[in-house]
Amino acid sequence: MFKIAVFWLTVSVLAAFGDDSVLPEPGPQRRTVNDLMAQRAEKVNEAIKLKRTLPMLWLNPEYTSEEIEVLRKRREELKLRLEQTEREIMLKVAELPKTVELKAKIAKLEKEGEELQREAQKQLVPPAGGEGQAK
Repeated sequence: MFKIAVFWLTVSVLAAFGDDSVLPEPGPQRRTVNDLMAQRAEKVNEAIKLKRTLPMLWLNPEYTSEEIEVLRKRREELKLRLEQTEREIMLKVAELPKTVELKAKIAKLEKEGEELQREAQKQLVPPAGGEGQAK
């Protein structure tokens, strides 16, 4: 790693001072290296794209077997059971005294908020009949 850093430092210093005798000539060999590096970059990018698809293949129906289909069916059944269990828990929690108290507190706060809004609205809008107007 250190050798690579020294190499690039040397190349950049030489390039900065205009001495490009160390750099390869822009002939066929350099073009070949550039082509190879461009091809390498394409391959690496393609590999990265394919790697990103790997974690989601288990959801893709194109990738299947009898064993996988059995597991997918079991997964769906478990998912439905989990959802049903969550609904049951929510219903049980809603019946707890703490939850009932919390709902009552929420209702009280909302009612007080509505009353404050009506009071503020009364102060913003003068009553009909001309009261409050200068004579």
